[in-house]
Amino acid sequence: MARRGVRYHANVRDEAGHATPLSVPRWWRGPDPDPAVVGRLYVQDKRTETEIAVLLSISRARVAAILRDAGIGRRTSRKDCPVDADTLRGWSRPATRWPGSTGCPR
Repeated sequence: MARRGVRYHANVRDEAGHATPLSVPRWWRGPDPDPAVVGRLYVQDKRTETEIAVLLSISRARVAAILRDAGIGRRTSRKDCPVDADTLRGWSRPATRWPGSTGCPR
């Protein structure tokens, strides 16, 4: 399935009065936005990369590249594991063998 460009709602209305979504043409890049503005939207305003891309009519990949070039780290929803690696290893290798076990790891 072919991917489409970023969709945004322009001030163009159809006959029923609904906003008509338009896509940013792939061939038009335009000038890069100011990294300070992108950084402010991302860090201070807590906007996502996709929200910034729609606001500035650029791709999410360009937003990510601008943030990377500006030295701004990406946010992540991942959490660190609350258990250390040695405890996890101990849980995955039982200390005793099950009755009837051949002792061979699966």
